[in-house]
Amino acid sequence: NFSGIRQCLDFHPKHENRRLASRKDLMMDPQWHKGVQVLLKYGLIFEMQLYPMQLPAAAVVAACYPDLTIVLNHCGFPMLNEDEEHEWKTGLELMSKNRNVCVKLSGWAIVNQKFDIVYMKHVIRTIVGLFGVERCMFASDFPVDKIGPHSYDWYWDTYIHICKELKMTEPEIDKMIHLNAIRIYKLQSASKYA
Repeated sequence: NFSGIRQCLDFHPKHENRRLASRKDLMMDPQWHKGVQVLLKYGLIFEMQLYPMQLPAAAVVAACYPDLTIVLNHCGFPMLNEDEEHEWKTGLELMSKNRNVCVKLSGWAIVNQKFDIVYMKHVIRTIVGLFGVERCMFASDFPVDKIGPHSYDWYWDTYIHICKELKMTEPEIDKMIHLNAIRIYKLQSASKYA
């Protein structure tokens, strides 16, 4: 079931080893926009992976294509120990104004190998507070998350634990654990198991 593509637009202005994109202004390139228009034409999802300082530009892209479903990967890389200017939350606020943007809550060990439940809870609370339950979904990011000390099951158990601590209802938890993903990625064949 082909639903869309992920493009790693990661381009860190200070660290060359954190650049997966060929250049920092890729989202301004007319050729790049032609590719985005192909996704729109075929009703495909665009998964964006980028850094907090790129979120304002991504918010402009999202506003330009309101009929394109955009999934922001890995919580928008909340590098909170480096975020002196609050770029992450400010960028998320801009992205959240676009109803076509959803967020995948994952990638914890990529950004912070020493993350803990307190960190996760803060990130989850912030994102759900901005986007609402309907536009958020949990993901595992395995095998990459194997670089951390936690198992696959630990992530899912922890997600549920945090949601309960945040006073989410069972239907809200179900949405974030699987129902939103089924809806957003149009996985009708899987919906019979929901």
